[in-house]
Amino acid sequence: MKTIAPKVSTGIYLDDRRTNKSGIYLLKLRVTFDRKSKFYPLNNESGKKIILANTTFAENEVFAFTPKVFKNIMAKSPQDDFLVAKQFLDRIRNKANDIIKDISDFTFEKFEKIYFNTDPVENVNEKDLFVWLKRLAKDMRAEGRISTAVTYECALGSLTTFTSQKSFLLSDFTTDFLKKYDAWMEKEKKSPTTTGIYLRAVRVAYNKAMKKGLVTPEKYPFGKRSDEKFPIPNGANVKKALTIKQVGDIANCKLKKGSVIRRYRDYWLFCYLANGMNVKDMAQLKYKNIDQDKLTFIREKTRRETASNPKIITVVITPLVTRIINEWGTKPSQPETYIFPILEVNATPVRQYKLIQQETKMINTYIALVATKVKIKEKVTSYVSRHSFATVLKRSGVSTEFIKESLGHSNLATTEKYLAGFEDKEQRKNADILTNF
Repeated sequence: MKTIAPKVSTGIYLDDRRTNKSGIYLLKLRVTFDRKSKFYPLNNESGKKIILANTTFAENEVFAFTPKVFKNIMAKSPQDDFLVAKQFLDRIRNKANDIIKDISDFTFEKFEKIYFNTDPVENVNEKDLFVWLKRLAKDMRAEGRISTAVTYECALGSLTTFTSQKSFLLSDFTTDFLKKYDAWMEKEKKSPTTTGIYLRAVRVAYNKAMKKGLVTPEKYPFGKRSDEKFPIPNGANVKKALTIKQVGDIANCKLKKGSVIRRYRDYWLFCYLANGMNVKDMAQLKYKNIDQDKLTFIREKTRRETASNPKIITVVITPLVTRIINEWGTKPSQPETYIFPILEVNATPVRQYKLIQQETKMINTYIALVATKVKIKEKVTSYVSRHSFATVLKRSGVSTEFIKESLGHSNLATTEKYLAGFEDKEQRKNADILTNF
């Protein structure tokens, strides 16, 4: 008679075997073999523990929560933070299953030795481009740079879909491959801008692998077309900006006090008036950033690059800015309180990212309604406020150097490139002068 080896199974278990006053229990990985189950603390890819308190997901702590939250996470279609936690738990369980598959003669001792001492990301093939993208995404999340992490994850997802592979060797990442990928992205109706964003992320991963000696510089696939390399597309880079009259129409549009549409119109105006500030920087402003009639801040986008010599941006607080803060600002106005009620105190980076994305969406939705109301045909978004700020100043004769400082650019060339294309109508008008015989 043939002997059938005992099956090993895994699962995520809420350890509520012991009651406690808080009603919050630890999560554990359950491994069952030969009718015997053992329970292990959950570890992430770095071997550190994790936390989920109520519905807030954060790394590097203990995973513990109520039975109700656990039920929401394990639901068929979990949402928001529950989905994030479910995906994380799936990765932990998949890690355990992968270890079990590699053990020919399973014992709990063999499993424990591998489970508690290996990092699946660090022990895979380093010549796999996808591994480097995963590492970068993981590092960015650990640093709280969720938006950048999402870019790496999207690039990885796109390449995975294109190749239909779970791994991809650096040696196969050639100029010819990039041309085929570019053509596929175009066929999928993805813009050159999107392709460029993904490939710049991939280039960072490739450069890190090359620096480690895993691929030679001779194989480098990126470069100018004249070098028989693949040039990363930049997209059309069309600059959209409103005239001072159009901005005035938006500002003077009569909207009911206290209404949602008035709130998000005012948020848009605040970004415009505050040196073309982006939504993330606006959300992170605190009352301590205000000093009498001025507001100072450091752009999150350049904070790390200028850490040794931070570039402080100064905004003059005009009567309209004061009105917006007084009308929509958080009360009471304590130094450590966020000026606008967008972010939550002690929110995790993932939660912050979601809140800012949601607020940006709301601004774009309602400013579009206001634009239609005042008969502006151009598409108006939160980003247009930044372009409009720069363009209005330029059209008014303000120096590019001043605009550079106001926008927080590190060099004049960046500002000049940023302003390029703003003056299409002005150029056309000047061209007409030449034929006004």
